Amino acid sequence: MIWVDLLVRVVHIGSATVLLGTLVTMLLIVGMPSQEDDAQWQRQRRRWSITVMITSALLLLSGLYNAILFASQYEFPTVNYHMWLGIKILLALVLMMAASVLSGRSGQAVQCRKNRWCGIVTLALAIAVVLVAGYLKMAERRPKMRGSATVIARPNGLIRVEAAGESEFIRFR
Repeated sequence: MIWVDLLVRVVHIGSATVLLGTLVTMLLIVGMPSQEDDAQWQRQRRRWSITVMITSALLLLSGLYNAILFASQYEFPTVNYHMWLGIKILLALVLMMAASVLSGRSGQAVQCRKNRWCGIVTLALAIAVVLVAGYLKMAERRPKMRGSATVIARPNGLIRVEAAGESEFIRFR
């Protein structure tokens, strides 16, 4: 099962990297076209659109798997973890929608590509998702203890909890 977890993690990080990389490439390096009917631009836009669709689907599936995995294996003593996870999910959904609009072929997509702010906001969303993901990676978490536990209180204010062959000390106030 550890190989599946590792594979899903690699797919998630790889898809995020590809999505962010294509956004940066198309918005900052290649740039938006002056003429929408340019054949070369249409080929690039089509490839970009397919990349956005595939990476968005992979991010949604692997992100859901990782969220369920973390919720089942860890407990988070700070109440902020789930709030920040929700914020990350919402930001990521808006980012995927914005990337889909930028790479699309509708009239709204053409207008959005002409407006420089659409690209800037999309890149800002991508940076925000990466920052929140970094915070979540560093958040305090403890493995959930399975089975019964033995609690041993000590006079110095420490409580020793033993479960499944592991022990942990908790300071009691």
